[in-house]
Amino acid sequence: MSATATHTATKRTGDIGSVFAQFSGGTLPPHFARLKRELVPPGREEAVIASWHRLLARLHDVTAEIEAKGSDLIPEVQFAELDDIAPEVEDEVRARGMVVVRGVTDTDLGAQLRSYVRSNPVTGFPKENPQVFEVYWSPAQVGARAHSHVLKTQRWANRLFHAGDGAEVDLDTPVSYCDRARIRQPGDTSFALGPHADGGSIELWEDKGYRALYRSIFAGEWEKYDAYDAVLRDGANSNLHDAVAHCGVTRTWQGWLSLSHTGAGEGTLQVYPALREATAYILLRPFFRALLPPHVPGYLAPENWVLDLESASFPGAALGKTIELSPETHPHLRLDKCMVPMRRVRPGDYVLWHCEGVHAVESVHEGAEDSSVLYIGACPLTKRNACHLRKQRDCFERGESGPDFPAGVGEADFDGRATAADIKGAEGRRAMGLEPFDAAWGRTQGVQALRRAANEILFSRSTGTPLPG
Repeated sequence: MSATATHTATKRTGDIGSVFAQFSGGTLPPHFARLKRELVPPGREEAVIASWHRLLARLHDVTAEIEAKGSDLIPEVQFAELDDIAPEVEDEVRARGMVVVRGVTDTDLGAQLRSYVRSNPVTGFPKENPQVFEVYWSPAQVGARAHSHVLKTQRWANRLFHAGDGAEVDLDTPVSYCDRARIRQPGDTSFALGPHADGGSIELWEDKGYRALYRSIFAGEWEKYDAYDAVLRDGANSNLHDAVAHCGVTRTWQGWLSLSHTGAGEGTLQVYPALREATAYILLRPFFRALLPPHVPGYLAPENWVLDLESASFPGAALGKTIELSPETHPHLRLDKCMVPMRRVRPGDYVLWHCEGVHAVESVHEGAEDSSVLYIGACPLTKRNACHLRKQRDCFERGESGPDFPAGVGEADFDGRATAADIKGAEGRRAMGLEPFDAAWGRTQGVQALRRAANEILFSRSTGTPLPG
């Protein structure tokens, strides 16, 4: 059976709302209580408690900083200066877990996307008045993913991660990942997503790959957590429970390319600009419960929170969904104060945020024009990503939704759908799995071997697709 046929047969229908428990509910069964004792075995309790207390003290300072500076904490760089970004600026991007790259493209992709949506029977979320569309292969989307400036930006962002010389991760080679598009109309209140972190949900504690990635946090040393270890992240599985739409690739950054002028109050992205602290809190939160109820003096004080290794409570986690946060489930993050709107963007600006970063979407679009983006994350070349790319290429050629996304009518019969012939540049074609990667060079012999393996996966191994040339 072809990869595309498998995708069509196994993925249920749905939309972006299928990912969120706020739209469909979800609880954890009692047997998940055992995870806590596995992660905090006898003898480690005091180290985890001390770590929790240090984290709460740090979050107090983080809250004060975010309240004082807001969106000014979000780093921004110019695409034209991407080759000469100062190390301290890159360190700030890592610490915040987000960046705005200005002036990446200058093509009017917004007009292309709107024309495609108007010309075809698209579906989206919400069903009655779609703002996020189940389209993946419009000329605007395919052209943007293959754009040399977008790929250069992804390469720079991927290199903010690290991998050892022998690692099977190629941070120099971006791989295309298809995703949806948004055209949010003025006045819309339906596409309001609360604070959440994409990727795994209960998998963050359950999956062995994630446990390796987060081992310092579970050991009571959250300050040592490295969010930019590409090798350990490549070994994590974010979809143990058959989600309708969970990312099946190693994605370093989530992102979107702006198609409009959008700022605070205009239906834009909101972010929590302190990556390590937010991640550590999410992962440690299930191990602690409050003695006093909310809204009483001392509720947030460290002494009010005691170790909980018996319950199956994992706040915000649900099977087959993304992890969601609220002031009730994650009170010390002070989400009401610390979720700040993205800096004002213009068409062609590329916004990237770390794959585990906490983000949301403003509840109301109070602007005068649509708030439109193409969702374009960043992915390095790995064997896992090459396997996904093989399936994604088949979906592209057949006009079906990508392997990670819900099945549906698809775009096979849509007017103006992009095809492989529309992608002209060699780098863009490689990123889409249409041409082999250049294995004759690479930073290390391991990278060269990885590229050869990726070419075998894409063009020979059980695909029936011959290696070009």
